[in-house]
Amino acid sequence: MSTKSSSKVTSYSSPGKTTSYTSSSSRVTRPVSQAKGRYSLGQRGGRMSLGGGFGGGYGGGGGGMITREVSYGVHSASPQAMNNVSSSSVNTILTNRSVEKKDMQDLNERFAGYIEKVRFLEAQNKKLAAELTDLRSKWGEPSKKIKDMYEAELKQQKQLYDDSVKDNEKLRIQVDRLTDNLEEANDKIERLEQQLAEVTEDNRQKDQQISDLTTELELLRKRIDSLESERARDKAEIERLNAELMKARMDLDNETLARVDAENRCHSLEEEFEFMKRIMEQELKDLAALAYRDTTEENRSYWKNGLSKVIRDLRKEYDRKLDTVRSQSEAFNNVKMQEFSTGHARKDSEVIRLTEINRSLQNRLDDQNERLAAAEAELAKYKKLYEDLLNELDQKQRDWDAEMARKEQEIAELRAGLEQLMANLDRVTDAKLSLELEITAYRLMLEGEETRLSNDRDKNAAGDSPRKSRDSGKGAPASNDSATKPASSVAQSGGEKPDDGEMQAKTTYSRTAKGPVSICATGKLGEFVEIENSGRDDFKMDGYSISRNIDGKATTFKIPGGIVLSKKETPGSKIRFYKKGGKDQDKKNATKFDMDTEMETWGMGAQIITMLLNQNGNNKATHTQKTVFTT
Repeated sequence: MSTKSSSKVTSYSSPGKTTSYTSSSSRVTRPVSQAKGRYSLGQRGGRMSLGGGFGGGYGGGGGGMITREVSYGVHSASPQAMNNVSSSSVNTILTNRSVEKKDMQDLNERFAGYIEKVRFLEAQNKKLAAELTDLRSKWGEPSKKIKDMYEAELKQQKQLYDDSVKDNEKLRIQVDRLTDNLEEANDKIERLEQQLAEVTEDNRQKDQQISDLTTELELLRKRIDSLESERARDKAEIERLNAELMKARMDLDNETLARVDAENRCHSLEEEFEFMKRIMEQELKDLAALAYRDTTEENRSYWKNGLSKVIRDLRKEYDRKLDTVRSQSEAFNNVKMQEFSTGHARKDSEVIRLTEINRSLQNRLDDQNERLAAAEAELAKYKKLYEDLLNELDQKQRDWDAEMARKEQEIAELRAGLEQLMANLDRVTDAKLSLELEITAYRLMLEGEETRLSNDRDKNAAGDSPRKSRDSGKGAPASNDSATKPASSVAQSGGEKPDDGEMQAKTTYSRTAKGPVSICATGKLGEFVEIENSGRDDFKMDGYSISRNIDGKATTFKIPGGIVLSKKETPGSKIRFYKKGGKDQDKKNATKFDMDTEMETWGMGAQIITMLLNQNGNNKATHTQKTVFTT
């Protein structure tokens, strides 16, 4: 420890007054283990401060330094006072130094005690840590043994639980399989019911169609009856006219020859119609044979094979489980019997235990047998239900096939009758038209003959010469010729008498169709070709083409794809194929469904045959136009 002290006297003089200042200081420095501080004490304006720091942490060694500075100051205005102050200051400093020394010793002792306490606590902590480690090492082995024992038991219990869960899952799988089979059977029943409803609805629609056809047939019969009555009246009129026209037999014979020729053509057309009818009936029979091929036996064999496979799988699974249980039981019993036969006597409790085991195994076997019997009974029930459903479906299928065959036969008969009636109606209409033309021609001829006879009578009454009579007789054939001219032009001019030397044209139209689509009209100047759908359903024109033969020159137009003759959308189910730019020229009659073609013109001629060909090139409809020019 070192002590330093210093004193300083400062005097200030001024006029009339002298001021002196005396100060002294003392510094004591003491080394402390790793600590340093500053302590100051002062009076009358002095100060005292204490600062320190500890290093090294608790329980650490090291050294430190405590520094103390003390300053005292006394002011006096006289030398006597300065001497008094010097002596008192020295005494005070000595007293203070002793007090401070004692304080520093106390502080150092307290600090040393604190460090010792910290070291003691650290040692105590080390001791407690060692005791804790010792206790852990002593008590770890018994707890590990107990843990292993409990883990083994838990593992065994977990194994038992897993086995029970597996058995439960197997049973659940069997239940799900049986449930799926039941649901499949229900779905099949629903599908069969839906098919039955569809068949019923189809039959209802067929009945409705048959009723519609029957109504149309009745209307056609009424129309035929009215035409027959008109024909009877016309025949009576013809007979009356034949009685009056005995003198014109030669002309009538000529007309009769023309009629015979027309009848021969009609007969040839009827033979062609019968031939085509037989071909169509044969095609319908072939299509019906393909459409109503019975596939019931194939379905029955398919489902029987499926059920047999399921039964075999169940039987194999049951036999496998039964063999496993039986082999385990027999092995266990054999082992126990061998042990008993070798002289190892067992106690009654062991025998009882074996008996209980055998009984439990037998009970399990009986339980498995009962469950298998129940499953087989349920399977037999479902199998019987399935067979009943199949039989019912087969019966309904046969009934439906028979009903459909009967309905198709009735429809075919009605269609054949309708076609025959239509053919008869066409023949009657043609005959009526020809008879009307003949009647008109005969009436004109009679009028001409009556005019000639009246002229002859007038001339005879006037007393004409024989020459004039001969001249009048020569003019009779000319009058007859002029009377016959209008007969050749009745079809076009409606009975008007043309002038001598006038060119006359007679145009006839005829059309045929093999199906619902026909060529209903063509333009007189080759403007268009019009196609009509007379059926009840929509008709697609994909792949069809129009062939037009004009005086031996043929042209073909392929109809674009996507055209449909619809009853709902197309007006009148008709469509016109115009020549190039013809639709714009005929805006009054053209519709949005009509279309232009690339044809410059459809052509004109004396004999025009227009045909509608399908995808295979077969003729489905024909329109014939013939024009005869006479002078």
